[in-house]
Amino acid sequence: MALSNPFHKSGRNQAVSPSNPSAPNQRQEVQPAQENPYKNPNVVTNCTSPLKVNVNMINNSDEEIDRRGASLGEPFNLSPSPSISSSKINFDKITQLPTPIINNNNESFANFSPPKEQYLDIQKSRNVRNLDTGRVVSEYRPLHTGHQNLNVQTPSKRFVSNPLNDSSTSIVSVPVSNIPSPPDETQSRFSNHQFYSVNRNKVYNFEDEIGTGNFSTVVLGSNVNDAEDKVAIKVISIPLDNIDEVHNFKFFIRRELNILHNLSHACIIHLLDYNLNLSIDKSEIESVQAIESENASEEDLSLQRDLNNLKSNNDQLVFLNYCPGGNLFQFLFDNYKLNHANFSYWLVIQRIVSEVIVATSYLHLNDTIHRDIKLENILLNYKFYELEGIHHFGNSFAYPLINVTDFGLSKKLKSSNELLTTRCGSQDYISPELLMGLKYDGKLTDSWSVGVLIYALLENRLPFDIPPLSTSSPTGVSPSVIRRKRAKNNVAHRIAMIDWDWFRVTDMLNDSQIDNSTKQILLELKHTVDLLLVRKDKRLRVQELINHENFDWISKSVPDDFKF
Repeated sequence: MALSNPFHKSGRNQAVSPSNPSAPNQRQEVQPAQENPYKNPNVVTNCTSPLKVNVNMINNSDEEIDRRGASLGEPFNLSPSPSISSSKINFDKITQLPTPIINNNNESFANFSPPKEQYLDIQKSRNVRNLDTGRVVSEYRPLHTGHQNLNVQTPSKRFVSNPLNDSSTSIVSVPVSNIPSPPDETQSRFSNHQFYSVNRNKVYNFEDEIGTGNFSTVVLGSNVNDAEDKVAIKVISIPLDNIDEVHNFKFFIRRELNILHNLSHACIIHLLDYNLNLSIDKSEIESVQAIESENASEEDLSLQRDLNNLKSNNDQLVFLNYCPGGNLFQFLFDNYKLNHANFSYWLVIQRIVSEVIVATSYLHLNDTIHRDIKLENILLNYKFYELEGIHHFGNSFAYPLINVTDFGLSKKLKSSNELLTTRCGSQDYISPELLMGLKYDGKLTDSWSVGVLIYALLENRLPFDIPPLSTSSPTGVSPSVIRRKRAKNNVAHRIAMIDWDWFRVTDMLNDSQIDNSTKQILLELKHTVDLLLVRKDKRLRVQELINHENFDWISKSVPDDFKF
């Protein structure tokens, strides 16, 4: 289940010229039949030379121009304003005030926007409901699907107005009941649907949408015969623009199902069943060999049959175990500020981090890389109030707290040391070598993503977001240096430079009101990040962390059968 943030969509604000672009540069003589009501006949016009107005442009980056909108263009000429005596102005005829001029450091007022508060906390910088986290997928071009926007709220009342042209117009009352109501955009297209699990011979009723992506929706289903039997159903919709799209999606679905079928770990999501409308053989999904892409021309006949079948039914169903605790991003959003000084909270975080590390290590030992490890793809099996009681059991609690999910970008390696070139993942979590288009070790890029995730749990922000001014730096960096870092507000630039620092953790370690047991956990997690968010030649793999004598807390935090 991919609750992906989301990974940043904004409309463009087109700059508007303050003058009428259709008006000529020189003043024209007013015709008698079109008398100007604002013209004072006593005004004496003294025009000697045209007034040239220059509109200065700021040297912005492409991203900044895209954010602010288009410029005002080239300089233009205006006729000079006449000399006016205030004693001769008829103020009764003035109906509109002039547009104010705003001195904004030589910026055009059309580009002016009031300063906005910068939301630096991670929970305020992402849309929790939509969770679009800027995920970059190079294998296929993102397309829009027809899914409903769940964030749009339908008004509770509808109002009807009848504009009047003049006072003689009669008012005609139109009953609201005679006006068709707009569709309810908050209602899922899967409402009242039932989903059939072929191999389990079970039917599930739709309950709710619990996640959305570019091409898929995850819904909660309950067994028609047992309401306590709940599953997560990933519904994949394939674009039907051309046969190449069908070929690409067929490969991705087959690869993801093949990887899930061959994984078996307590902390990894479980594939329960699938119901496809594609010509994918069961032996392909159950094969232990890595799934390789085929040339579309080699399977043209089957692709054409698939395309015809998809036109009648385009929902590919993948049944997964349901995790009722939500995702780790939402967990952090709900609990960090209230519990960041509590020892029990950090015991839970330590157990969660340990499970993420052992699950990732299991993947790598099986020559499988995830390539999209992030907060949104870590699901919790329990609510926070349940976790507060579980932590007392320590590693004797035999059930997993988390499940790693969303293997849409994962890959089975041909060899343990295979280097990859495909650029994919979520921008805030990708490593510098992947960002710069170099060949990369997928196991080391997963280690980097784990480091980003742990940092976010510690700091309640992502490491390469704009550094906060409100907190101090452990290295005694001056405020001017921090301001210069903030000026480099390009996340990709800071990732490439590995430019990050500790803020809240330093404050907590210096806080006398936080007990030493809590500080010990903070130091262990901090030390882990220090070894992961570094250059690839100095970065540790997650297997090395588990076997390192300074990180024995990882093995001590999880049950023995989670290890291997």
